[in-house]
Amino acid sequence: MKTPYTHEKLIQDFANLGIVQGDTLFIHSSFKSLGPVESGAGTVISALETAVGEEGLILMPTFSLLPSREERVAAWHVDKRRLRWVG
Repeated sequence: MKTPYTHEKLIQDFANLGIVQGDTLFIHSSFKSLGPVESGAGTVISALETAVGEEGLILMPTFSLLPSREERVAAWHVDKRRLRWVG
């Protein structure tokens, strides 16, 4: 089994890709394509947040595969403290 990526390793890899504080990233990817990640997708998101810093912006489309609109709306939970509206 492959060793899982850690938060620290992801931050280093993002820096090696050229991501710096203040960058704007649009990410449309499958988390599982990275391979095993310690503590899952939340670790990837946290590492991206660290990589771009407070002044950076991360954009990611989200999809819900629940069958009905009512179920999709009921499952949607937004942490409003982390939203930053642009426009």
